[in-house]
Amino acid sequence: MVDNKENKTDKNNHKNFNKDLLKEEVTNDDSLKDELSNGDKEKIDNENQESIDDKDRDLLSEVSDLKDQLLRSMAEVENIRKRSKKELEDTNKYAITGFARDILSISDNLRRALESIDNNDDTEKSESFKNLIEGVELTERELISVLNRYGINKVDPIGERFDVKFHQAMFEEETSEHDSGTVIQVMQFGYVIQDRLLRPAMVGVAKKPKDNDTNGEN
Repeated sequence: MVDNKENKTDKNNHKNFNKDLLKEEVTNDDSLKDELSNGDKEKIDNENQESIDDKDRDLLSEVSDLKDQLLRSMAEVENIRKRSKKELEDTNKYAITGFARDILSISDNLRRALESIDNNDDTEKSESFKNLIEGVELTERELISVLNRYGINKVDPIGERFDVKFHQAMFEEETSEHDSGTVIQVMQFGYVIQDRLLRPAMVGVAKKPKDNDTNGEN
């Protein structure tokens, strides 16, 4: 009987030992799982942070690109606005350029008519002829006044330095009375519209004479 009790006691102790051992193993496994879980969590957190940083960088880069595109678009719009304004101003200024060139021939003909008259023979001119001359002169002055009103001005460079921008040289004449390059004769007046050349003045230009003394010695 005693042996049976002891055997039962040993069995019970063995069972309890196995239970404790199993609990300890389970506890160790849980701790290991906790440690692994904590490591995984830290790794996941790091990966998430890196992902967030990458997204932030991508967003900042995208914002920078959009800002650059916006600035370029605004600059382009401003350039278009300025160019359109300049074109409109030029159109208003120079819209009558073609018409003005045609009108200049009328002014030229009036001037030629007046220059063809011999002013020294006033005694032989009839009163009606004198009135005709005055009418032509008045018409010329009125025409020039209208041209000036629209920004069309005459270029009369007599006595000025030759300027290739506004003058067209028709001939050169050797003379010691004027400096070389001086306009000594205007064959046809030039005209400008605003600040743009409409027609160059046709002129004769003074030229320095040859040194005759030097040529004689030679």
